[in-house]
Amino acid sequence: MPKTRSPSRRPVGENRQLVLACLHAGRPALFETEHRLWGAEICRLTRLPKGVVYPILRQMVDAGTLIAQQEHGTPAQLQRPLRTYYILSRPPRKNRTPRSD
Repeated sequence: MPKTRSPSRRPVGENRQLVLACLHAGRPALFETEHRLWGAEICRLTRLPKGVVYPILRQMVDAGTLIAQQEHGTPAQLQRPLRTYYILSRPPRKNRTPRSD
């Protein structure tokens, strides 16, 4: 059986691709409130630890790849901590073809 690399030993780009794949898979349902993705849910779906996922999400927000939307309400009203939802800022590219200028 092949060994699986731990998240900390994978190349950074590989973990980033896992997070992006998770967000792409959830994209059609993002406009339905119950299907939006937040950090802990992305950790669960990708099986990556928080210490790997949250820095990737922050970098992607800073680069403009993702939009972070803070949940409205208070922890007391929601009876849980507030969530930050992550949404792709632009549609994924299906086929990358070289441009001929």
